[in-house]
Amino acid sequence: MKKYGYGIFFLILGLFFFDMHVYADSAACDYKTKARLIKSAANITAKTEVAKVNGEDVINITVYNLTDEFYIVVKPEGSYYGMKDSFMIYPSMTKDQSYTFTIDKNDSIIKYKFSVRTNVAGCTDNISVFTLIKPKKNKHYNMSYCKYKEVADYFYCQEWVDRDFGLTDNEIQAKIEKKRDSLTTTTTAYCPSCELEEKQTEREKKIFEIKKYLIAGLSVGIIIDLIVIAVLLRDLKRRGL
Repeated sequence: MKKYGYGIFFLILGLFFFDMHVYADSAACDYKTKARLIKSAANITAKTEVAKVNGEDVINITVYNLTDEFYIVVKPEGSYYGMKDSFMIYPSMTKDQSYTFTIDKNDSIIKYKFSVRTNVAGCTDNISVFTLIKPKKNKHYNMSYCKYKEVADYFYCQEWVDRDFGLTDNEIQAKIEKKRDSLTTTTTAYCPSCELEEKQTEREKKIFEIKKYLIAGLSVGIIIDLIVIAVLLRDLKRRGL
C-alpha cells in the first residue's frame, strides 16, 4: 500500500512539473511576441523565375528575407513525383537571407504551401502560411495557330500557364482560331523579322526623302550661282572690260 502511495505522489509531482514546463513555454510566446513574429514573418516572400540550364528551361523558386528566428516547411501539392514529401528551409541554408530551389519538370503545375515557423520557445504554431504556384510550359505556345500577332497575348497562347485548361487540344485550337477571327478579318502570321524589315524600309524611305531635298536644294543653289555669274559677265562685256 505504501508503494502505491509513493507512486501516486510521484505521478502528481511529475504532472505538476509538466504543467509548469508547458506554462513556461506558453508564457514565452505571449501576445506581444506573437505579434512581433507575425509582423516579421510578413516580410518573407517567394517568387518564380524562368531560367536556362544547359539550354533547357527550368523554374527557380526563391524565398526571400528568411531571418534567424524562422524556418520554413515547404509542401508541394499535386502529382509531381519525386517531391511529394515536405522539406525544410533553414536560415543556415540561405545566402543573404535568400534560398533558391530549382524545378526542371515543365509539364506540370505545382502548388507550394510555405508554412513559416519559428524557433522561439513556446511558439509552436505556424506564424504565417502562403502559397505559390509553379507554372508549366504551354505546349500550344509553339503551334502555328499561336504564331499570329492577334493572339500572341491570348491566354491559351502564352508560353507559361498556371492552371490546366480542362479542354482537349482540338477545343483549345478552336478557341484560339475563333479569337483570332473575332479580332480581325485578315490575319497574318506574326513575323518579328518582317516588322524589322518594314521599319528598316521606312527608315530608308525617310533617308531617301532627306537626300532628295538636299540634292534639290543644292541644285537650286548652283543654278542661282550660275545665273549670278552670267549676269556679272554680261555687265562686264557691256562695259568693255
